[in-house]
Amino acid sequence: MAAWLIALFLALPGLAGAELQLKRLDHHDPHPPPVHLLPAGQVLDASRPINLGLSSRPVWLHLEISAPPPRVLHLDNPLLHDVRLLRVDSAGDLHWAPVPRRTMARLGGGSSEAWRPIFDVTPGQYLLRIESTQALRFDLRLQSPEALVGDWRAFTLAQGLFLGLVLALAAYNTILLFRLRDASYLWYVGFILGLAGYFVFQKGLTHEFWPGLGIALNEALMFTALSLGCASAMWFCRRFLMTEQRDPAMDRLLPIAALCSLALAPLAWGLPGHATLLYASAIGLLAMASYLFATARAIRDHDFPPARWLLLAWLVMVVGALLFTLAGLGLVPHHFVTYYGFQIGVSLQAVLLSLALADRIGLLQAEREALLNEQAQLRLTAYTDGLTGLYNRRYLDEFLARAVEDAERRQRELAVVMLDLDDFKPFNDRWGHQVGDRALQHLAYLMQEVVRGIDPVCRYGGEEFLLILPDRGLKEAEIVGRRLLTNLASRPMTGPCHPPLTLTATAGATAHRPGDNAARLLERADAALYEGKRAGKNRLVTAA
Repeated sequence: MAAWLIALFLALPGLAGAELQLKRLDHHDPHPPPVHLLPAGQVLDASRPINLGLSSRPVWLHLEISAPPPRVLHLDNPLLHDVRLLRVDSAGDLHWAPVPRRTMARLGGGSSEAWRPIFDVTPGQYLLRIESTQALRFDLRLQSPEALVGDWRAFTLAQGLFLGLVLALAAYNTILLFRLRDASYLWYVGFILGLAGYFVFQKGLTHEFWPGLGIALNEALMFTALSLGCASAMWFCRRFLMTEQRDPAMDRLLPIAALCSLALAPLAWGLPGHATLLYASAIGLLAMASYLFATARAIRDHDFPPARWLLLAWLVMVVGALLFTLAGLGLVPHHFVTYYGFQIGVSLQAVLLSLALADRIGLLQAEREALLNEQAQLRLTAYTDGLTGLYNRRYLDEFLARAVEDAERRQRELAVVMLDLDDFKPFNDRWGHQVGDRALQHLAYLMQEVVRGIDPVCRYGGEEFLLILPDRGLKEAEIVGRRLLTNLASRPMTGPCHPPLTLTATAGATAHRPGDNAARLLERADAALYEGKRAGKNRLVTAA
């Protein structure tokens, strides 16, 4: 931003006023008018930037220069197609002599005739002939050669900082594109590089490294870059706002606007001139309206918080672009804000868009985490018994099948303990189903105490439960089962509506054998359990 302020300071009119008198002649022929017509015309203020709008015919300006040499006459618009300076020669009033452009050093090395309209002048009368398909807006400066050099340094500094900012953001977001695999970054990079290319051609910087580049070719490349930038912006909006899911109506309109933007490129190559400029202005207005409308809908109708950053970014650019376009059509004065406002707006917008992308990634990450948590909760609910909090029969069947397959394939140990509360029906009949439910919860708590964190505890059905013990054999299963029965018998269940109640259970333990499947393993555990029931209950039976 400091460079833009420097450029603004040095962009203020140089030596003008009394030293340069300016008049627009009422003459549109391609050849110089007779001298006796020179007084006719509109007097212009040479101390202010000039905006003559669009003109399909040559425009003639009459200059009277009284400043002592050395002086340089500089028109700061590089897109003016044909700029000629003619001077009354000393031989007579009816003959005009052309003034050659000044020779200038180039950034790319060497020197050549200035690609910008720059002339060495002395006191006298001049005719300035301007013909262009672009807007006839420029700052006519009469300045010393030293001031010209300082002006050019400030200009190149500001443009260098702008391009450095854009390229740094493009490189950073390209890295994010490959890391996050989000196409929004691709279209963002296309957008800022397209507009950066537009400004490189619009400010004439390519002539520094390619002196032979013609004005018409420069214009075609300029509008092509603008076309690609606007189309990329449409697709960026579409991806950023996720219109395919959130706003199907805008999702259909934005690609149409993008195609209209892309049509500017072939038009610039096939039909250069005012038609292309007017189409580019119309496309610019359409693009700006599309950006703002789509973003406003995302905020108002679809509650998408990152769109607030995006709206701010578009507004910053749109204000500058609108002033730039209106000045190009000759509807508002030409000055620093209307000429450089678009470029400054793009600089600020590029930064704001990066913030918007970061905010969007944060929101999507939060939504993704919330979805994963919700899915995990749903999965947990699907596999959890609502009364005891233990795994349910569905989980038991799936986990045990995988555990048996793993034990068979890797020849690893696997044991199970099946357990059933003793005399649970009489217990329910005496104390009621609510106390019976608390008895099941009491047993579930004690079962979780005697196993490892990797050992699933499942409710098999009713008052039957199953402990699955991966990597444990029959001896270890017997130890776990006996510890559980001991804890159950020694820790009565207490409650406010009943005395301490001692529960007992019977358990059957077995281990995986080669060739077993889950059903066979459960059958042996169930048989051992009922053998214990027949033997008197409150005991553990192992299926050897």
